Amino acid sequence: MGLRNHILPRKNYDLGFSIENIVYFELLRRGYKVNIGKYANSEVDFVAQKNGILTYFQVTADMTNEATFKREMTPLENIKDNYEKIVLTLDKFSVGNYEGIKVINLIDWLLEKK
Repeated sequence: MGLRNHILPRKNYDLGFSIENIVYFELLRRGYKVNIGKYANSEVDFVAQKNGILTYFQVTADMTNEATFKREMTPLENIKDNYEKIVLTLDKFSVGNYEGIKVINLIDWLLEKK
């Protein structure tokens, strides 16, 4: 959906779609099999699998707004397994570890040696 939405003309540009596409292709480049996840009524942007290990990813341009923070964290908080859960964001103010959910700056993540 992100690619379709990025290519088709729209009145309002959404940075979120662009960074989702970047993350999707980077996960593929890193050797992951990538799917979109559904949990109850919420969505996890990407469920990445490599060597039988899952990693859940949420992607957002900015998490400084409380409503956005909650929207991105809630689906990951509801997943009760022990696989890694990561939120990638362009902002540098929200980075940290929130009860086991890592919030990482997207640029820093892209520059990691993997």
